[in-house]
Amino acid sequence: MAEVFNPNNVMLHQAPDGTIPDNQNALIMDSVLGNSKVMQLGVFEDMDSQEKNFEYYANGIGAYWVDEGKKIQTTKPTLLQVTMRTKKLGVILVASREYLNYKLPDFFEVMKPRIAEAFYKKFDEAVILNVDNPFAQSIEGSVVASANTLEGTFLTKTS
Repeated sequence: MAEVFNPNNVMLHQAPDGTIPDNQNALIMDSVLGNSKVMQLGVFEDMDSQEKNFEYYANGIGAYWVDEGKKIQTTKPTLLQVTMRTKKLGVILVASREYLNYKLPDFFEVMKPRIAEAFYKKFDEAVILNVDNPFAQSIEGSVVASANTLEGTFLTKTS
């Protein structure tokens, strides 16, 4: 009878490939999704291959401020064809030798916040600031291309 892999019985030094156990992977992804500013504003689209084409509402259906007795503004929705491609993102963790004696789930439980933070910061920097960006577009790139500039104080706290 073949032995079944159980990460609860495997020490970190016995699994040098760095594979994250599925249950820990799900928790790390939940943390990434919950902390990435871009992912918080985005819409989840399931990927079943390296590339996916779908339609996206670019403009249109929305809410409008309406004064009493005034006509409600209307717009025509704009649908765009979008191609989404996957990119791999990895992290190398620096840890002391003692961590090699941790069981796999215990190690990832300790490192989960660091792994998630590295992932969501890297993703947000690429998408927002165009820093080390593997994608064709970024918010910073779109702002520069549009030649729009903003100056001054935008958010102020009022008492």
